[in-house]
Amino acid sequence: MVPNLRIVFFLVASATIASALVGCQTPIALQSRRELFVDDLLVESMSGASRQLQTPEVGEISLNFMDRAWEGPWSGQGPTVIKDGLLYRMYYFCPLGSGRRGPASSSGTCYAESQDGIVWTRPNLRQRDFQGSWDNNILQMPDPTFGYIRPFIDTRPGVPPLEKYKAINGGTHIYSDAHGTKWNDGLYILVSPDGLHWNKYSSTPFQPAQRFWDSEGVPSDYDGMDSMFWSDNEQAYVCYYRTWVNVKKPFSLANEIFRGVKRTTSKDLKTWSAPVVMDLGGEGLEHWYFHTTAPYFRAPHIYIAMPAIYHPESASDFRNAPSDGHAARSDSRFASSRGGNRYDRLFPTQRFITTGLPNTDFFFSELTGWPPFAGRLGLNLVPTASAEMSIYLEQPGRVVRYKLRTDGFVALVASGTGHAVTRPVTFTGNALEVNVQTEAGGQLRVELQDSSGAPLQGFTLADAAPLSGDNISQIVTWGARSDIGLVEGKTVKLRFELQKAKLFSFRFSRK
Repeated sequence: MVPNLRIVFFLVASATIASALVGCQTPIALQSRRELFVDDLLVESMSGASRQLQTPEVGEISLNFMDRAWEGPWSGQGPTVIKDGLLYRMYYFCPLGSGRRGPASSSGTCYAESQDGIVWTRPNLRQRDFQGSWDNNILQMPDPTFGYIRPFIDTRPGVPPLEKYKAINGGTHIYSDAHGTKWNDGLYILVSPDGLHWNKYSSTPFQPAQRFWDSEGVPSDYDGMDSMFWSDNEQAYVCYYRTWVNVKKPFSLANEIFRGVKRTTSKDLKTWSAPVVMDLGGEGLEHWYFHTTAPYFRAPHIYIAMPAIYHPESASDFRNAPSDGHAARSDSRFASSRGGNRYDRLFPTQRFITTGLPNTDFFFSELTGWPPFAGRLGLNLVPTASAEMSIYLEQPGRVVRYKLRTDGFVALVASGTGHAVTRPVTFTGNALEVNVQTEAGGQLRVELQDSSGAPLQGFTLADAAPLSGDNISQIVTWGARSDIGLVEGKTVKLRFELQKAKLFSFRFSRK
């Protein structure tokens, strides 16, 4: 039978084009950065393996706010935790005895510190008077309305020592002008030489004051806990803040207002880019109460967000407290970003925090509105042990610590034998380091391939020494060989073979 020449030509041409596309695919330049499996950037294909969101484990109560007169059940909203050398610093809102919020001038920022991120103390700062006593942990702010601040250590090279610590103040103070129109006070930057004594960076806000309700009936921005940091990867200061999005309802003339996130950047803290509304990456419209976006300390080019998704109706089936007749709830979620105007959401509907301490002792029947505030994680993850990191959850009357394996957000998992292959990458270094955990009888092997998927001689699965155990930093070997300097700078793929194993991260390094 004579073959159909057009079909043969088509098949040959298709194969040639596919080969050319593989050869022309721009490799991902990993350099020596640690990479996580929190988005779709790296994994090209999987077989018998999957990505699984990990679950933080509840630790203990970090702070009990019920034993200080200036704090109380509404303290601790969105705590910020910083690891500063050997010291852990926590900053949190306190209503100064005025209830949920009270007058803006009567709220404040409180400070606690720890040597290990687990046991916390409240130092006697003697900065601000409370009911005739200076013996407290209340920080003196340059403006009495600054109760919600989110500090960070400025890592930009050349930062003056007097400005080592910076903070963004959430512009939640609402005031009325001479005509009775309500405004917020914009967003300010604060600076400090020691993290304890704060001044305004500028007398004017870097994001302007806004009318509390605009002509379309949308509340003003900044109504939430906002964040800022210096990004080496973007070579800019990055700021994320709460916004409101006016969305037209499908098949309706009415609009609906949703809580969202805006992003703006600056090279010098003076000139800022036009704010853009972030794509939340979910499966539908959501209320992001807090976003908690910040660089991950082991991979700062990846920003981790743990948003509190607010459910204003009774649709949420997850109750953070005994039944109190309140329909709304906040559920924690997981998201990430590598910059730009989009969050990546591999698990848009899966809860991040699923267990907790009983709330009975800290439940207050008079606060029927508190459940919407109960699922809000604080800003930043911090290392608290050699293979452990911690996050802090706000609850009425307390802050609770949760712990998670280092790099343990999302794992590549195979219960039997599975494979995952990366897209083409280049790297800097002569060794490959992995964070892996195996079950009894489990193992991980790694193969290096060229850009077309062909195994590299000497680095095949057959050459690879099986890795087993539980180690956040294990060097991959092929036989007795770990040096991969010969392929440094070349385009390769990585093929991970997992047997009853979890892979959390990998990094090329120089040994």
